Amino acid sequence: MSFSTINNVIETWETIRRMPEWEKEVGVGLFAKFFKMEPEAKTIFGFREDLDVTDYKVLISPRFVAHAMQFVTMIDRALNMLGPSDEMLSEVLIDIGAKHARYGVKPEYFPTMGKALVSVLSSNLGDVFTMEVQESWIEVYNALSHDMIKGHSEVYTVKMNDANRQIEPQHQVDSRVWA
Repeated sequence: MSFSTINNVIETWETIRRMPEWEKEVGVGLFAKFFKMEPEAKTIFGFREDLDVTDYKVLISPRFVAHAMQFVTMIDRALNMLGPSDEMLSEVLIDIGAKHARYGVKPEYFPTMGKALVSVLSSNLGDVFTMEVQESWIEVYNALSHDMIKGHSEVYTVKMNDANRQIEPQHQVDSRVWA
C-alpha cells in the first residue's frame, strides 16, 4: 500500500472519529447494512434470524450497540497499526480471522462487510468520500481482510482435515486388522 492510500484512510478515519458518538453511529450503521446484505449472518453474531435491523428499538438495544461498537473499536485498532507495524498487524488479523472461523463466520462475509463499511463511510463522510478515498478504503480493507481470511482458512482447513481423518484405534491392535 502506498503512503497516499494509507494517508487517505487515516485522514478520513480521523474525520469519522471527530463525529459525536462515532463508534456507535458507524458500528450500528455498519451492522444494520451488513445484516440487510447477509441476513443469515445474524445468528452467527448471536441475534435471531428474524431480527429486524430497520426497527429503531433493535438499533438502540444495548446488545446490538455493544457488538457494533466493539467491531468499530477493532477497526480503529487495526488502522492505528497501519504502516511500520504491518507484520504485527498481519499476525493480529490472522488470529482474529481464526477466531471468527471458530465462531462460524463464513469467508464470503468478509467482502460483504467491506461493502457495508464503504457504504457507511460514504454516508457519514459525504463529499469528503471521493472516488480516490473510496479506492483507498477498498485497497486497505482488502489487505486487512486478506489476512483475516488467511487465518480463517487455516482453521477451516484444520476442521476439514479433522472431519475427514479416518478413525484411529485408541489401543494397540493387530495391524493386519487395519490393513
